[in-house]
Amino acid sequence: MLEDGIILGYCLANVCVNYADILNICIHPDYRKKGLGSILLNYQVEKLRQLNIEFIMLEVRESNIDALSYYEKNGFKALEVRNKYYRNGEGAIIMRINI
Repeated sequence: MLEDGIILGYCLANVCVNYADILNICIHPDYRKKGLGSILLNYQVEKLRQLNIEFIMLEVRESNIDALSYYEKNGFKALEVRNKYYRNGEGAIIMRINI
């Protein structure tokens, strides 16, 4: 997403046969809380559907309450916790949505 030459946000996904991993969704700090993340996520989901992807996985830091809430509101369900997933020893919550 661009506005006046500024990158407002991006979403990266890795496709693996019948599923995809969301690697990162990022929105410029000045443009957060305006629905752009949902626009990007919905666009990504639609593109993945067109590739016959069955489900999407992602991981979120246990401490990232805002991201966890965001993904839950967008239909993702927590599956498990992977302890010491990140370099600092923090665990990751693995989430999934069927599409």
